[in-house]
Amino acid sequence: MPFGKGSRGSGVVQLQQALNGWITSCHALGVDTGLIEVVADGTFGQNTAVALAAYQKSAGLPPSGYADQDTLLRLELDGTLEANGTMWAGGGGV
Repeated sequence: MPFGKGSRGSGVVQLQQALNGWITSCHALGVDTGLIEVVADGTFGQNTAVALAAYQKSAGLPPSGYADQDTLLRLELDGTLEANGTMWAGGGGV
């Protein structure tokens, strides 16, 4: 099940850390993403959704702002989030 705005938990922290790694890597390569790192606080808010949509677009995925199965596979997080207590609260897109 995808998760997005309103989701909370350690899995969201992992997602936020992975997004921050991508943002940092882009900046190190001189690629301006227009983003700053998101706060890895375990709450999936607007800044996380925007960063996730930007990552999805760069990876050739639909920029939904939801952490779906394809996105988690690309971020190499598939199979780790559910075990770490991520809660899905539903909500809207970006």
